[in-house]
Amino acid sequence: MPITRSTRGPLGSCPSSPWLGVVTGLLMAAALVVGCGKNKPATEAPADAMADGAAEASPEPAEDGGGAWAADDDLVQMQTELEGFEDALLETGVELSSEVAQARTDMGKSSVAAGAGAGGDRCQRRCDLATNICSLSERICALADDHGREARYARVCDRATLDCGRAKEACEGCEG
Repeated sequence: MPITRSTRGPLGSCPSSPWLGVVTGLLMAAALVVGCGKNKPATEAPADAMADGAAEASPEPAEDGGGAWAADDDLVQMQTELEGFEDALLETGVELSSEVAQARTDMGKSSVAAGAGAGGDRCQRRCDLATNICSLSERICALADDHGREARYARVCDRATLDCGRAKEACEGCEG
């Protein structure tokens, strides 16, 4: 019986193709890239988006093992929410505390209160903001307590506490 050349490729019944090597190489490169990404040192952190350092990287991995910066992500999200509430306070004519106003100015954000606006709606908005800010403040400060009052957590807690007090004053002193 004469020997004939097989049309089978290296994978058995699959026909041989010049693209097989290219695809295999790409898959191996992707696996290498993904695998190497898991070996980053725990001291590396995501870029800090906050100018006041409130979300500085923690060299300690999260205790839950789910990611080194899970709590930092929560802190950044809460700080962003707090800044939105500060914007809303300013829109209702409430002046922020001098410390918070300075921190916002340092971050390039507005710290100037808008005109007083309409009475009843403005007062209700201020009181709603006070409720929301104080609730957020409690959550932020609880997170700070969980982190042994680390400086970045403590700064955001202090800021939220100032905002809560200022919002309560604005609600209670509102006429309209």
